[in-house]
Amino acid sequence: MPISMNLSSERKHSMKPLLAAISLVLAVVSPAFAGIEWGFDNNDSTVNASGGPGNATITVGAYATGWHSGATLPWNTYGGATGFWDLGSAGSIVLNNLSGSGLTTLNVFQWVQPGGTANNPYNGSLSYAVGGGGLSGTLSPVVPVTGVGWWEYTANLGSAFTSADTVTITASAGGAIIDRLTLVPEPATLIAGAILLIPFALSTWPILRRRRTS
Repeated sequence: MPISMNLSSERKHSMKPLLAAISLVLAVVSPAFAGIEWGFDNNDSTVNASGGPGNATITVGAYATGWHSGATLPWNTYGGATGFWDLGSAGSIVLNNLSGSGLTTLNVFQWVQPGGTANNPYNGSLSYAVGGGGLSGTLSPVVPVTGVGWWEYTANLGSAFTSADTVTITASAGGAIIDRLTLVPEPATLIAGAILLIPFALSTWPILRRRRTS
């Protein structure tokens, strides 16, 4: 029994450096693959991202009313926004100087006309295009953020997405009101990044073990 307990204790001690190495890997991976967000708290037409590199350039179209604070009627009735852009007809937001690659989800939070139809202003229709990769499509509604008014729309940018690409979000002819948007790597991308750094963890383990025994 004492021998068995000693072996078990030895295994536990030998695993500690490996766990430390894995923790180091995760600490390196997580910031590299964290989601980044653009919020529109002021009327700057070029906005830097939070949570990572990248900027968003806003171009308004016809009939746009521009930037609004979250207190602007009638949109403040539904809550959830601190500032937003009315892009107008066919207005756009272009994301560039991004980071990361692989499977990435684009999330856009916008105001949708309650009870509106496809031909009404602010009907929620948004298109996206990835420069360089040729991927394009229409964002899909996910859930209402506040029950009515503010909605989350999403699109998968595909496995060909790279940091060299630009992402363009374009409003329909009915216009769009955008509160904020995010780019979030999918779990498969995060796991793949961690797997790529496993050799680093394995090479670090013996070094940590030698330091412990020296």
